[in-house]
Amino acid sequence: MKHRAYSTFSHHRFLDRRDLNAEESEWFAIAIAEAVVSDDIISEGQLAWIQQAVHFLEHEDRQKYLASIKNRRLPRLKPLHLVDREKAARMFLDLVLIILENFEIDEREVEFLIEVGTNIGIKPQRSQDVINWGNQLLAHFREKDRFIDRIKRDEPDYP
Repeated sequence: MKHRAYSTFSHHRFLDRRDLNAEESEWFAIAIAEAVVSDDIISEGQLAWIQQAVHFLEHEDRQKYLASIKNRRLPRLKPLHLVDREKAARMFLDLVLIILENFEIDEREVEFLIEVGTNIGIKPQRSQDVINWGNQLLAHFREKDRFIDRIKRDEPDYP
């Protein structure tokens, strides 16, 4: 797929720092970085998420965070016990959508998502359901792109 100058999911309201406490913010910043590097392919849209994830951290932690991404030495994600299940769902959906920015979900990303879901108390089957939903979204976007390509090739047909 071609590079897009905007997020594919720009209509979605992603979590921001005001939605999370300090522990959740740090965990989510690391999870975003892990999501982006989990397949060793970083799209421009995903790079923008790294830039956004920095803002989940305290100012003094930001350079260390960026260095850990550059060196691919991110801290291991630990379980985060979220009582607020809506927050857990939103975090997980955001991570799925961030991974979808490069228009595919590979096996390493699936494994990462299942592990992340487990770390925030989401059952593996429910995580898989969301991943399947993500794959359906990708199919819709690919179909939309095929329609656009067909219309672009058509000669105009005015009345």
